[in-house]
Amino acid sequence: TAGQYAGGGFSWGNDITVDSTGNIFITGFYAGNISFGSTQLRSTSDSNGDDTTDIFVAKMSSSGNWLWAETAGGSYDSDSGKGIASDGNGGAYVAGAFNISGTWGMNGYGTNGYTDAFVAHIDSTGTWDWVATGGGPGSDDAAGVTVDSAGDLRVMGSFQGGSTQGAQFGSQSFNAVGSSDLFVSKMTNSGSWSWTETVGAPGGVLVPWGFDTEGTDSYVGGLFSGTASFGSHSISSPASSNNAFIAKIDGSGAWQWANASGGTGLHFIGSIDASPNGIAVSGGFSGGSSTSATFGTTTLTGTYTEMLAAVLDSNGNWVWAKSGGSSGDDGYYNYGTGGVGWTPAGDVIAVGHFCQGMPSACTATYGGNAVTATPGAYSTQLGLPPGVAIWKQASDADGDNISDASDNCPMISNVGQEDMDSDSIGDVCDPDVDEDGILNDDDACDGPAVNWDASVWSNDIDMDGCRDIDEDDDDDEDGVLDTSDPCTGVSFKLNWTSNVVNDNDMDGCHDNEEDNDDDNDGIDDTAGDNCPRDYANWGLPDGSGGFNHNGSADHDSDGCHDEVEDDDDDNDGVNDFDSLGAVLDRCPTGMLGWTSDPVGTDHDE
Repeated sequence: TAGQYAGGGFSWGNDITVDSTGNIFITGFYAGNISFGSTQLRSTSDSNGDDTTDIFVAKMSSSGNWLWAETAGGSYDSDSGKGIASDGNGGAYVAGAFNISGTWGMNGYGTNGYTDAFVAHIDSTGTWDWVATGGGPGSDDAAGVTVDSAGDLRVMGSFQGGSTQGAQFGSQSFNAVGSSDLFVSKMTNSGSWSWTETVGAPGGVLVPWGFDTEGTDSYVGGLFSGTASFGSHSISSPASSNNAFIAKIDGSGAWQWANASGGTGLHFIGSIDASPNGIAVSGGFSGGSSTSATFGTTTLTGTYTEMLAAVLDSNGNWVWAKSGGSSGDDGYYNYGTGGVGWTPAGDVIAVGHFCQGMPSACTATYGGNAVTATPGAYSTQLGLPPGVAIWKQASDADGDNISDASDNCPMISNVGQEDMDSDSIGDVCDPDVDEDGILNDDDACDGPAVNWDASVWSNDIDMDGCRDIDEDDDDDEDGVLDTSDPCTGVSFKLNWTSNVVNDNDMDGCHDNEEDNDDDNDGIDDTAGDNCPRDYANWGLPDGSGGFNHNGSADHDSDGCHDEVEDDDDDNDGVNDFDSLGAVLDRCPTGMLGWTSDPVGTDHDE
């Protein structure tokens, strides 16, 4: 713990972070005397000898031992460290505000007006390395700092500035359009300003509090009034209301989306944790004895001020929102909301105050859990909160009453948790529900066979996603069921549609490539069938899917059906009938193997 030594004073911690080895860094402000283990710090004094607030930064080992502590600032109030991030090498980046002038180690800096923003680096030994400042003639500060996946810094804060003199961040200058505007900057890890983007609400206010970076994308949230435009994405609040906002900006400084709460009153986002699970936020909303706020399609209600926990998806849509609290003020923004974070299991942890301003015992409810605070040394002057709540909300994005951590499809409701291929991805959101290697949109059989490889040709010769051995009734996809198709299997033509043009007898064997008996009359097309097409399926089934010749229907065995196709049933050279139906051949099914000849064989021809 930190404490005051002889002389007294006070301190306030604003931000904390942990590096990859478990070292803990904390920053804030103090006045008077403060000690961190054996390290004692003393703030500066003003011209009257009164203590002023200064910045502190301290480092603690993973085992809880203070390693070092450093101070910075000047002889005016309002110096404060507000955000801190590990540099990955045992040091830290610190962001905050300083008033009129300040000293970091041996180097002094002045402001452009009242308070200015600063970003500084302190190394692993507690030595100030560099300081960068930004701001204008008004009240400006840096409220948060993060490190992106490329090792560059992202800085968030607010600034004021009129039309005559703007706020300066590196080589860029900006005029505020509202009473207080937002800025987000990218900096190198050596302290150079790369770019800055600003957003304001003309005639209104935009105050940032929450800030986080995931990959190279940053997310900023807080409260606003009026209309604010984040690039092409505009949000508005009702008249006389302050609403919560959150926005995403990418690594090049382009705003990707912005969203806001609905309803009247005062709503805010105080903390953000972005992860692949989504963007978790905590904050609060207030509006008198009966208060409400809307987040997407969810409207929350409460009494006075309520604590908020919510999640947005990667596109900035509200996934879910929950509130908790008591009949008093809970998580009120003057005292901060504490923070928010994802657990490894996919739950959301939010921290805040509850039962603020309550001089007697008070109970707050978060989900199905009730907690009670007893004021103890309650201060009627400050109205300080008697209770601190740590709220774990099992995320249930799809509202199916199964927590996201346990839900095999967290974004789409599936109460039964069906998962036919047992890959831990619910069927309703599994792009390949039967795990055969063919996506559902292209798969003719989404089960029942699972966990097989459709890319192995012998498993699925027509590649339709139906396993041939047990799912596919038409293995070669010719429109003829396998039970009636003698031409199906790995050695036959695939993915064609049987019709009378390409499959005269509709037996599933392609006439040009597979079928030697196109009309199924039992006579090979190339060995004596004078009528290989047209009238079909008049042969005698042989019991194995083929056909034998039907002599009763083809007297001369020429492959032409006597009644339908053959004008000369006995092939004696005399047609059975003339065009008018008169009999010509008085022995139409007589002796075979001769030709009618009036001289030698058929005198009365």
